[in-house]
Parts: sequence; C-alpha cells; structure tokens
Amino acid sequence: GRGARRPRTELSRTDRFSSQMVAPRPLKRRDVPPGDHRRWSRSLRGGRALRTSASAAETSSFAPPREMARQARTKEHRLRLEVLHEAVHRGCLDRDQRPSAYFFDLDAIELNARNLKLSSFPHTALHTFAVKANPLIEILKLVRKTGLGAEAASLGELEIALEAGFPPKAIVYDSPTKTRYEIRRALDVGVLLNADNLAEVEVIARELEDRPTCSPLGLRVNPQSGGGTISALATASARSKFGVAVGPNRKAIYRCFSRHRSFLSRIHVHTGSQGVGIAELAESAASVVRLAREVNDAAGCAVVRSVDVGGGLSVDYSSDSPRAHFDEYANRVAEILGSDLGDLEFDLVTEFGRSLICKSGFAASYVEYAKTAGEPGARIVAQHLGADTLLRTCYLPDDFPLRVFCASSSGESLETGREEDCVETDIAGPLCFAGDLVARNRMLPASLEPGSIVIVPDVGAYTTSMFSRYNSRPFPACYGFRGSAVGGVELEVLRREEDPRDLVRFWSKEP
Repeated sequence: GRGARRPRTELSRTDRFSSQMVAPRPLKRRDVPPGDHRRWSRSLRGGRALRTSASAAETSSFAPPREMARQARTKEHRLRLEVLHEAVHRGCLDRDQRPSAYFFDLDAIELNARNLKLSSFPHTALHTFAVKANPLIEILKLVRKTGLGAEAASLGELEIALEAGFPPKAIVYDSPTKTRYEIRRALDVGVLLNADNLAEVEVIARELEDRPTCSPLGLRVNPQSGGGTISALATASARSKFGVAVGPNRKAIYRCFSRHRSFLSRIHVHTGSQGVGIAELAESAASVVRLAREVNDAAGCAVVRSVDVGGGLSVDYSSDSPRAHFDEYANRVAEILGSDLGDLEFDLVTEFGRSLICKSGFAASYVEYAKTAGEPGARIVAQHLGADTLLRTCYLPDDFPLRVFCASSSGESLETGREEDCVETDIAGPLCFAGDLVARNRMLPASLEPGSIVIVPDVGAYTTSMFSRYNSRPFPACYGFRGSAVGGVELEVLRREEDPRDLVRFWSKEP
C-alpha cells in the first residue's frame, strides 16, 4: 500500500548458531498436567503474565514444565549450554571464585545491528544505540564497528561513548537534567545536543554567545501519546517528566524555533520501549514529523532539518524469538505519513537499545543452598543472581519476569518436561532484602541442588547498567562469545569481575 516500502534483505546466520527460529505455539490446556489447571489458569486465560501483541510481547515465564523443556531444546538454549560448559571448563564460572557471570552473544549483536541498517528506514538515517541499555565499552566498540552511533543520557554515558570511539557527530546527548558544565562539554565536543525544555534552550543560547560550536542542537518534545503498559517506562504520558508537552505548548514551541533559528534545527521525541506497542510508537514518531512541518510553516523556512525518534521496541521475554520488528515500525510510520520515509525532507535519527541487545545476553550462577519453606514441598533455592544484577525483575516482577533454566554442574540441562520431576520453587538472590527473588512459585526440576547452575536468559539490556551497590557485592565478570568456525564456542573477557579491594576503593574517601 501507499507509504509501505519493501525491506532490504535481512541478514541471517549461516552456521549452526543461527538465531532465527519459529515462534513457539501458544499454551494449550493439554500442556498443563492433570490436577494443576488452577496453578496455570491465569496463563491459559491470557492474563497479564502471558499477554502478547502482534508487535511485541510483554510476557511472563510462568510456563509449565513441558513448555520449559521444549524451550530447553531450542538451538538458542543449546548454545547457552555449550557456552556454559566451556565457561566451567575454562574456570570462567567457578563455584568458589566466580560463582556468577554475564555472557553476551557477539554474533547476535552484530546481526541485529546490521539488520537494523538493512531495514525499511532510510539508508541515510543515523541509528544510535542507547548506552544506558548496556554501557560495557567492549560491547559499544562492537556496536560502533557495525556503523551505529550512540545515544547518551548523562555526562558519564557521553564520556563512555567517546572512550568507545564513537565520533562526536554520531553521538546524541539528551540528559533531562544538564548542568551548565555538561552543556559546555557537549558544545565543545560537538555532539548532537537535545535540550529537554524551553528554559534549557535559553541556557544554551547564552552559552553560545561566546562559545562557537558545531553541535547540531534540538529540542525534546512530549507528544503526550500515551504511557504504554509499564508506568515506570512511560516517557510520553500526559504528565511525563521528559520534554516539552506539545498540547499546551505548541505555539511556544513555534516561537522557540523561530527565535533561535540560528542554532536550533532538530526535534527530538522518546516514546518509551518495553510495554509500548509499534502502533503507539509509530503514531508518536509521525506526530513529531507533523510538528516539525508545522514549525517550519510557522517560521516560513526550513528551521527544523532533523527529527530524532527515540524509543525502542518491546521484546518477548517468554521465548527465544529474537526478531526485532524494525521493518514493521518503519513501514507503519510511512503508512501514517502517506509517504516513503526515504522521501522525508528531514534527516532521521533513531535510538534503539533493548531490541538490539536484550536477547543476546544470559546470566548464570551456581546454586549454593536449597531449603524448604511454606507449603509442603515448596522450596527456596539460594544462588548469586538477585536484585543487584537483575534489579528490575526483583523490584517489578510482574513487568519484567525472566525465564529460569536449570543445568547440572557440568552444564547439562535438567529440564525433563515431567511434572513429577518438578517442585514449586523460589529462586532467591544473595541480598539482605525479602524481595530479592529472581523467580517465584516456579515449577522447576527437583534435581536443582547445591552445585547445580541456574541460567537466566534475555539479560543483554538494562541489567549491567542498573547494577546495584546494595550489600556491596562485586560486579560479576562479563564474557563475550562467538560460534567457532571449527565447532564449539570461543569466549573473551569483556569486563573482569570485581574483587573486595575494588569495593573498598569504591566506598573510600579517595578511591
């Protein structure tokens, strides 16, 4: 139809570690063991825990043992087990010295980045990676080599992006609360700088009186298009703290661009990511394109020359389906606008994060102890992943549920799919905090015992960056892995684990 564009051919893996797979079938009542229907009725009714949409799934891992065993046989999980076996063999995961670690599929990250560049977005678009999703410098270097830029939401993230080698012209800096020093630093470096509000534009104007810059400058607006299903991530709700609300300030926005046309040339929006559907994202992006045209009409010239459509796509946490719907998003925006995005009169910038890297990471930890509590047979398994390493899952378990797989000490799957082999289990973390639970009331193998290993997938985004210092536990080691051309996997260190001396320095007067 009009506005739609045929996507360029996507890349896919050619070796046995291909990340392409058929989406799992929905759960049926027959999947639930006899006598256990009440436990899974919420899932089978399509309740919040397993709710999905055509554009992106916001789902839970409260799946019965049969479904988890099926997922344990996918090529994605077989690759995790192979990585785990190699990590144990090489001492990268050691029960005494390195009881937990993060692992990142470098091939998958490259594949996602290249598929974004091959998508239906204009080939001239600047696609930036949200540093807040994963600020590991080795990951950022890899992303840069694929041709992506970086989006920084703080001065620290800006410096990290520069350290990773991103050129200033490929860095977007849009912190909602910038000091004058931070503004001057951004202007001196020459990055793309977005003001959060009208008052900040005036601060920038004063700085520019005696500070020439090559920074392209923009204004963040809030289209007030809705908050999605996760309120904590609602960046475009009616009362969001971000940007200039368009509804009551449309004419003020016109005047701001007209008055500062000598340096203000970009409009920026961010609509959120997880919990926001493609339809909502597309409508928000299209509304900002329309606003840019209104600003130019009001000014009588092309004041706005670039549109930055921040915000990303939701991911499916309930399965290993890896696909990010970049084409669907781009084509939906084009359909709303009634024209090919390649024909836009504006330069286009995107800021994807979660959808590029979330599915590429998994965490693993040795089990230290197991004990019973509550109902007869109910079990608590203590291991080393918790609210420090998986913060959102522990604090907002309904919004960010993660699957949990179980393996032996050598990395062999423990999932059998038989109800009689499982027991209701809580996966507890190591922190002095009652809510420090990675999973609650899961039917997990009874063979999960001290010395076994728990595997938590889909932790490539918003885990390392949100690491908590509570209880002063060390940051785990981070490893990258690739499929080897001769079979097996290759591991490399992305960041070493912290030791007690690092923690003492962190809390010291002079670290």
